[in-house]
Amino acid sequence: MLARLDALPREPQLRSTPTASRSQDIADFVRSMSAPAVVSAKQSNTFRAIVERARDQHEADGGAEAAQSGAAPSTLFDRWIRDCWTKVQITEDLPEDEILWLISIARSQSRRNLGGHAESSLRQAADTLRQAMSLRVGDTVPQLDTRDVIDPIIPSIGNLQAHGLINESRRFVRARYKKSSDPAVETARRHWFRYTLSRALVSPIRPLPGNSLDALNVEEDLWINYAAFLGRSVQGTTVCQYVSNTKRWHRSVTGWDPISGSNFSMPMLTQALAGVRAELPSKQHNRFAHPSRLNALWRRSYQGVFDEFVPKDLSAMPTDERHALAHEIRCKLRLTGTSVDEFKHQVLSAAMFAALLRISEAIPIPSDEQEPILASDIVFKWSRDGSLRYAQLWVRPLKKKRGTPKVAVPLANSEKGFVKAARMLWLLLAITPRATDGPLFADDAGKVLPQKNFSSWYTEKIKSAGVVHWKHYTSHCLRIGGATACFAANIRKETVDAFGRWDGDCQRIYTRPTEERCLAASEAMDCADTQTFEARDDAFWDRLAGAEPSEDDVAALADIMQRDARIDDGIAEGFAGADHD
Repeated sequence: MLARLDALPREPQLRSTPTASRSQDIADFVRSMSAPAVVSAKQSNTFRAIVERARDQHEADGGAEAAQSGAAPSTLFDRWIRDCWTKVQITEDLPEDEILWLISIARSQSRRNLGGHAESSLRQAADTLRQAMSLRVGDTVPQLDTRDVIDPIIPSIGNLQAHGLINESRRFVRARYKKSSDPAVETARRHWFRYTLSRALVSPIRPLPGNSLDALNVEEDLWINYAAFLGRSVQGTTVCQYVSNTKRWHRSVTGWDPISGSNFSMPMLTQALAGVRAELPSKQHNRFAHPSRLNALWRRSYQGVFDEFVPKDLSAMPTDERHALAHEIRCKLRLTGTSVDEFKHQVLSAAMFAALLRISEAIPIPSDEQEPILASDIVFKWSRDGSLRYAQLWVRPLKKKRGTPKVAVPLANSEKGFVKAARMLWLLLAITPRATDGPLFADDAGKVLPQKNFSSWYTEKIKSAGVVHWKHYTSHCLRIGGATACFAANIRKETVDAFGRWDGDCQRIYTRPTEERCLAASEAMDCADTQTFEARDDAFWDRLAGAEPSEDDVAALADIMQRDARIDDGIAEGFAGADHD
């Protein structure tokens, strides 16, 4: 027989609650319980325990404060709850016992909404498996009994657990998202708690609407108002992200998606979120493409040093010679007033532009769970005469499945370009003779360059260059600039997708129209011959419909076309005789 999971409690198993003597004035008790530190959900005395104690005290003492003020105990109690939630900022999650209690309520309501009447063993198996699969509650599921017999319908959850399949499946579910996204989910969860407990006055754990149209409308309206609640403090795109992350949190805790119905869709929520994005546009929408000419401007102070050292195969150089070369380049950089840190930031900006790098692909932070680009990830290709042909940078795509191999991004050694990323990368390796297993973009101690430092440096460089909209520029504009350069160079979409490690049409949002492309389009339009379409008379569509024109219509049309031809000949003769300077 299927082993039964311990029955979920109808009420949370609360920890010790504060005691108050009957002689204690209720007003003093309420005031003592109003402190935010006490109301915090993970304190030993939970909010629910405080509420229950306040209610008991009201009943026991007869509402001492109520007697003094003349108000009903229930009125004072409701007011106290509202005052409490308006003063408290929820920063902690609920304890496990309260989570289980709320899940049991939502599950019971879901069954009523679905209208299903499954047999008790099947219902119990579903509850047990869903609880075991939940990323939050599953950690507390006890060891279940195994079953030797084969049941045609109900699986042995104990067997699945004993063979480790449940833990593995939960790991796969968790692997869908990176740990770096956990803070965003937690932020969304806090907003959801504030909304449900202080505005909607409802449980944050939601049931499935199922076949109930009324339940569906309630849930949809609840989430639409949640979007409106978020819109008071954050931008439109952030609202949509919070809604998505809140649903992710709910799914990880309960095992099911909120606001999902079996027979109905929720178009109003989709429409509301679209309206939020339109009414509350994100400031990031105005980000510009990085101008490639700036890279040449930044190199101007040490251009002579840049040209003096001809790239050659560093791997074939003895160690002493490499160190001597590094020392010489560093000394000459300092003579030009360029620090090594400044130079490294310029190299990084050139590489991010030329290889369309995300900042977390080049210099990730620990929470990104991303391996930085290593010194061994760059390979230089040489021509037969020994000159540098191109640099090949191996990049692990950031937004791909885990285990995705690195892809090669070739960077040509262009003599006429503005960025000159290949040459810059060679100089970077030349001044940092270190082990090939270390980060490529690192300080002298071998640690990855901090993202914060590079972002601050980039903002300052954009501002000092006199860029008008410098506030809209971030380090991600380098990737946008690289994509825009591809677009301006008429590079095929398939090549741009591979170059930027994009799937689908994601590259469309990165490209910005350039003056050259717009002028080329205007010139092409101006030179386009549309005579093929102009020559089609009105009778063309009549004939297509089976209605032939009369002889008078044909004669009149011939006169008009002859007149237009004479006018065109006169214009051409006048244009040919004009003096064009």
